[in-house]
Amino acid sequence: AMPASDSSSSIGSIKRDGTVLDVPYVTIASTASTEKNPVRQPYTSRMFISNFGDSDAIIRNVAVFVDKGLVPTLGRLASKINDQNAEPVVIKAGTTYQMTVKDVEGGAEGLISSTGGAPRASVTFNISAKSDNISGVYQILNPNTGELTSIKMINEGGKH
Repeated sequence: AMPASDSSSSIGSIKRDGTVLDVPYVTIASTASTEKNPVRQPYTSRMFISNFGDSDAIIRNVAVFVDKGLVPTLGRLASKINDQNAEPVVIKAGTTYQMTVKDVEGGAEGLISSTGGAPRASVTFNISAKSDNISGVYQILNPNTGELTSIKMINEGGKH
């Protein structure tokens, strides 16, 4: 029999050198109908993630969260990102990657196909890159008025 060993000693540590970007609020809701614009139109919601580093960054995972009791359906882009066997989604060094929030049938691949009935969601990205090199912005465009709102993504460890 082997003698018992001291299991209280440390065998190493985990170094985390990735980036987590949080978007606390995204919408896939439609605009209100007005006398001037009687047809409800979906807001145009886009995300931009910039890589200021000198090496490529890979989006490793995306999670979508909605109101309690509802279940979101990931869009085609989010499904690709989360598929470890698929070609990775790369943000080239010194560039900005643009994505739509909502899947467009026959068009753009988005992050969300359905929020399960919620008009809003939150999104979290895990990116293989140093936090200081990554920054993100979420934009909402009202197609009826042209009003554009930009919201900086939260990057706890970044400087951008």
